[in-house]
Amino acid sequence: MDNHIRVSQIWLVIIGVSLVLFSYGTYSHKLFLEGLGAIATVGALFCGLSGVVIRVIRRKRGERFK
Repeated sequence: MDNHIRVSQIWLVIIGVSLVLFSYGTYSHKLFLEGLGAIATVGALFCGLSGVVIRVIRRKRGERFK
């Protein structure tokens, strides 16, 4: 039985793509891509970490993952 709580892989992919957009926007001086990358990175981090916190709370209460 796996007792580790992990972040979903899709959030890691979204974070990676948004960091690439942010880097490209920064180096090519394109404000739209830089802003889009920054907003997407923060949003994906928030969603991924909130999912982990919810799973920890459910595990402490003894409820199964859904």
